[in-house]
Amino acid sequence: MTSSGADRHSTPDAQPTGRRFGQLARVRPEKIDDYKRLHAQIWPDVARGLTENQLHNYSIWLQELAPGEHYLFGCFEYTGDDFDADMARMNEDAMVQKWEQAAGDECLLKVSPDDEDWWVDLEEIFHDGAAADRVMDLAQVQHFGQVIGVRPERVDAYRYLHRYAWPELRAALRRGNVRHARCCLAQLGEKYYVFRYFEHIGDDLHADMTLLSADPAVQAWVRLIDEACHLPIRSCKPDERWAMMEKVFYQP
Repeated sequence: MTSSGADRHSTPDAQPTGRRFGQLARVRPEKIDDYKRLHAQIWPDVARGLTENQLHNYSIWLQELAPGEHYLFGCFEYTGDDFDADMARMNEDAMVQKWEQAAGDECLLKVSPDDEDWWVDLEEIFHDGAAADRVMDLAQVQHFGQVIGVRPERVDAYRYLHRYAWPELRAALRRGNVRHARCCLAQLGEKYYVFRYFEHIGDDLHADMTLLSADPAVQAWVRLIDEACHLPIRSCKPDERWAMMEKVFYQP
């Protein structure tokens, strides 16, 4: 799904940037296919409502964190001046209300019984939105969502290190053609997870990831963060640390 401007030639950072949100929801296992189908054919009035109310770079990702517990990670940017007013206006739309019933009431579970809404806000602990240095067709930009566990006793250190991430690490991301990298922290019961989103704007993903893996700053970061703090989730493939999430929805 794309907005009317999705085929323009521009840099990723030419897209609107503003207030960022990371959110988490839980989807009913028996409704996963329905949820995917709805978002694969999003209603035009709902897609238009996102754009008209200043919601951009909107993506939703799916992963099973525990047996039978399927979670959705959503991230987007708001570029308007009054978030509450824009959301209130959008939620008053009759088609949006029908969408919320179909995609929310019928498909989602509350993350916690005490939550008021299906979606709960996450804490963003890292963001790198460096400007791209090349012109890209936005249709060719690759989007990724990943998740990993964090050792509970290392959460405070993990949060601090990401908020003050090394300049050398950020520079390596740019050389590897990684843009709009974000990490959001979630606590589910006694367990902690980090959900990561990033975009790749290069021509060769494998070559760029190989370049990143060989970078001294990245290698030092992995030794400091990955080996000491991370707990791969059960659905990881044998060669993965971060579990890849399935993209359910994206709109620029």
